[in-house]
Amino acid sequence: MCHDFLVKELSAPGPLVQVVDYSCEWLNQRTIFVFQKLKFILPLAWGVNLPMRFVVPLFDRTLTKLFNRKFFTICIEAYRPRF
Repeated sequence: MCHDFLVKELSAPGPLVQVVDYSCEWLNQRTIFVFQKLKFILPLAWGVNLPMRFVVPLFDRTLTKLFNRKFFTICIEAYRPRF
């Protein structure tokens, strides 16, 4: 998996990885996709996108796991020791 390589690279001598998490699951990515497709009619794009902003945090992680989808955006929190 791609993020395993990234974690291994960041875990090499240098930065120390503290947290690996995901910021955008499947439903969030779909709302971004719909917005990008409808952005030529901006009021329509926002009209579809804004109501989804309330639904996404409630169901995103659950639907991603339920449909056995991959998590898209990876977040890695790391620090590099100074000495």
